[in-house]
Amino acid sequence: MPEDATPNRWLTKADLAQHYSISLRTVTNLMRRRVVPYVKVGRVVRFDQHGCDQAMRKFETVSAG
Repeated sequence: MPEDATPNRWLTKADLAQHYSISLRTVTNLMRRRVVPYVKVGRVVRFDQHGCDQAMRKFETVSAG
């Protein structure tokens, strides 16, 4: 695998909350609003880190200064 390629990392809800420094409730709200992509099999929910990073980039703001 090339050095710049990162392996596909599947995160739990708690992992995603920690990754973005947000609460579990916020992750749940992002799921309900379909902001972040996730996979659900039975009761197990997992988030693709790369896909979530791309989705969250839409919320980046640029300072005008």
